[in-house]
Amino acid sequence: MENTSGTVVIIGAGPAGMMAAIELARFGIAVRLIDKTAKPADTSRAVTIQPRTLELFQQRGLAKKLVSKGNKVVAASVYGAGKRVFRLDFEDVDSEYNYELLVSQATTEQGRSCAMPWSNRAFRLSANLRSSRSRSRSGMATSRL
Repeated sequence: MENTSGTVVIIGAGPAGMMAAIELARFGIAVRLIDKTAKPADTSRAVTIQPRTLELFQQRGLAKKLVSKGNKVVAASVYGAGKRVFRLDFEDVDSEYNYELLVSQATTEQGRSCAMPWSNRAFRLSANLRSSRSRSRSGMATSRL
């Protein structure tokens, strides 16, 4: 049953905004997702995906495809003044995904595009995930999923 008490507006349809919108819609919360661009990114502003995020992607059927397109990082070192300051070892993380996944934001957005088509500048999500299109008063295209 869809929540009729209001709509959550999420600004930014990148990986974080899209996942937030999908999760809210799963629970029947009306969501309006707005992005300034008319298509997914073809450049990257983010390059790693954390293990817990991969677990969430797995629950939505999105992880396998992303993992196949990325590079697994099992450890990383940080250097300062020519010396190693510390080392992060991801293999000790208690997860099926005990690594950081290096994958561009553009690839991540392509990977989740199966969850929602990107053909408009604004989207309206609902739990039933059926699609219908309309125009808002401002002329911005919207999709109701």
